[in-house]
Amino acid sequence: MYQSPENFKPSVVVTVSGVFVEFIAATFLLIYRSTMNQARSYVTMLEKINAVGMSIQILDTMESRETDKFRAQLAMELLSLYG
Repeated sequence: MYQSPENFKPSVVVTVSGVFVEFIAATFLLIYRSTMNQARSYVTMLEKINAVGMSIQILDTMESRETDKFRAQLAMELLSLYG
């Protein structure tokens, strides 16, 4: 039969493995947080680009005098949301 050495302590092995697992988990959480911050900044930039594009499209489609003021005001509101 296998006899464990006298200086072998299972509690040390369990503690070291627990610390190792926690280190890996903390690393994944830090990477996840960084990824979410970057994704948030990308989405914000896309929202700004979309608002500018919608404003330009609205201004390009103006035809009659009656709706010109409304469309111009709408385009200005869209730009002010993200400006």
